[in-house]
Amino acid sequence: MSDTNPRGSYYSQIRVDPNNDQRLWVHGAQMFYSEDGGKTFRSNLIQRIHGDYHATWIDPRDSNHMITGSDGGIYITRDRGRSWDFVNTVPLGQFYEVGYDMSRPYRICGGLQDNNVWCGQFRMADHQRRRRLLRPD
Repeated sequence: MSDTNPRGSYYSQIRVDPNNDQRLWVHGAQMFYSEDGGKTFRSNLIQRIHGDYHATWIDPRDSNHMITGSDGGIYITRDRGRSWDFVNTVPLGQFYEVGYDMSRPYRICGGLQDNNVWCGQFRMADHQRRRRLLRPD
């Protein structure tokens, strides 16, 4: 537990640049960065992307190329974190709960970690098509 990692049991991941052992990345609600082997840390390098960082990969051939995963999804940088591109082609999310209502057609809703609630109507025609495709011979 520290200023860079107030929830040690939740994050607790440190990544060392494979090309420079003085360059460290620490996951947390923010991502902290060190250029001096951990003597000092900055958090202002990573901005404008969703927080709660859980995973980071640093390209061993090019430390400017990194991929990080957070509660908001997957992000890629090619300039060592100065700018990030959101990967919006991977449909993923962490649902805490799923429910439905009694309307006709009924609606199914799911509460996502940090990303609101998503709802949609059940459509019988879609269900029947899937059922035919999945029915064993």
